Amino acid sequence: MKTKLFLFILLLTFSLSSNAQKKVRLNKSERILKGKEWVLDTLQYHKINNVKADGNIIYFFDRDSNQKDKLAYSKKANPEIFAEVVYGFWLVEKKNLILKQWDYDLGEELEPEVYEISKLTKTTLLIKNKNGTFFPFFKK
Repeated sequence: MKTKLFLFILLLTFSLSSNAQKKVRLNKSERILKGKEWVLDTLQYHKINNVKADGNIIYFFDRDSNQKDKLAYSKKANPEIFAEVVYGFWLVEKKNLILKQWDYDLGEELEPEVYEISKLTKTTLLIKNKNGTFFPFFKK
C-alpha cells in the first residue's frame, strides 16, 4: 500500500513539474526572430514604398514571461520621442507572421494582423501587409 501511494505521489509530482516546464516548439522562422530587436529601416521603407515612414518602429519577439507555452512581442512606435508600446502574442505559420495584439482594457486579443514574410535572414526581415505595403527591418 505504501509503495502504491509513493508511486502515485511520484507520478503526480512528475506530471505537475513537466506541465510547468512545457514550452512551445519553435519553427525555424520563430527561432530567427526570437530574442532580438527588429528595427524598421526607414530608408529602405522609403525606397521600396516611395513613401516616407511616419516614424520608427521596433519589435521585440520572445517567449511570454508568464506563459511559457506562448510567444509574446512588444512593439514600440517612435521610441525616440514618445514611445507608444503595445504587447501581444505572435507566431509564424507557413510564410505568415501573425501578431495578436492584447487589449488590456478589454482583457482580450484584438483581430490578428497578418503579414506575409517576403525575406527572413539572421539580420533582415521584410514583411508585407494585406495592402501590399512592405516593411523592412534589420536586427539591432
